[in-house]
Amino acid sequence: DAEDIAQDVFVRLARKLASYKGESSFKTWLYRITVNMAKDFFKKSSTRRGYESAYVQEQKVMGTNPGNPGNPGPPEEDRLQAALGELPVKLREAVVLVYSEGMSHAEAAKVLDCAETTVSWRLHQARKKLKSLMGKEV
Repeated sequence: DAEDIAQDVFVRLARKLASYKGESSFKTWLYRITVNMAKDFFKKSSTRRGYESAYVQEQKVMGTNPGNPGNPGPPEEDRLQAALGELPVKLREAVVLVYSEGMSHAEAAKVLDCAETTVSWRLHQARKKLKSLMGKEV
């Protein structure tokens, strides 16, 4: 799946390279293409396989492991992964980009095509939801 997405991204990149306007960094532009293609793939796969397995696949393909702050043990990591799976997609995307990918709020805003304040709000909402799901400070 990851190889298919990567191949599709390079095909799209070759087709769209002339449309790159330089309004954001090339890295951000490429990341946005990749995120959009991965989202499309997971929308299709989630209807075929169910949401839970699509989320697990997303973690493998995107190479993200948002369940590793402070290197918690496996049971704690499993709880966090399950809680992240409960978040609405927009909140989870903000969490993954900022906390797993190490992007600034501004960079995440460009990738998500929203205002920087929206990213901050989504992170705040995600922390509140994770806290209630996990029953402790996140």
